[in-house]
Amino acid sequence: MGRAHRPGPRSFELLRWVERLEVVGLEPLALAHRLSLRTTYSHVERLVAAGFVERLTERNGTLVAITGPGRREVRPDGLDRRAARRSLSSGILVNHALATSWLAARATLRGLSWVSDREMRTLPEWRVPVITLERRATHRPDLGIGVAPSRIAVEVELSGKSAERLRAIFYAYEHQIGLGHLRGLIYVTEHAAVRRGVERAAGIVGLGAAQFRIMELPELQESTRRLASAPAPEAEAA
Repeated sequence: MGRAHRPGPRSFELLRWVERLEVVGLEPLALAHRLSLRTTYSHVERLVAAGFVERLTERNGTLVAITGPGRREVRPDGLDRRAARRSLSSGILVNHALATSWLAARATLRGLSWVSDREMRTLPEWRVPVITLERRATHRPDLGIGVAPSRIAVEVELSGKSAERLRAIFYAYEHQIGLGHLRGLIYVTEHAAVRRGVERAAGIVGLGAAQFRIMELPELQESTRRLASAPAPEAEAA
């Protein structure tokens, strides 16, 4: 591999962003860094050639997944050595990863601090206690935005959970908001039936518009594209 084609500083900037999320869509990766798809693809090709990422072609677009060597390149002292592709065992997980990367791109463009699910594994403040009839457990959002006391939990709900499980999660979030540990909750949905289930759960626990919002995935994608096309100061003020 010639020197001209080796990953440079900009390529490693993209690599660090991918590693935080593990798997991202090519378009949100490009938008988050205000790059064209062609330029982003070129950076990804260099990272693929170096063995730091894998490029995956799916029905809903191209994904970029961190590899074990890529993780070690970004976090040489980290304990996680898994290649992210191993966790993509179904189309549901692929779509979930894509939607989460759109959320991270939007937060990045708005100049907001955010925390990925992988990063939350070592951050107890993002673990939400959930109690059901069967057991007590903890739950992590798919993305966290901001820092205390203005933290917002974001959930990607594309396939739907049982009504009981969804209510338990909403009760847990409502409690965290009541304690002041969270400022609010955002749900990203794609299908009408899933949205109705989320709305019912929010209504049962009493979360109103001041604490809770639903975004449709197409709405999230279009708003992210608009932010990327605006000058940086305008995007951060949006």
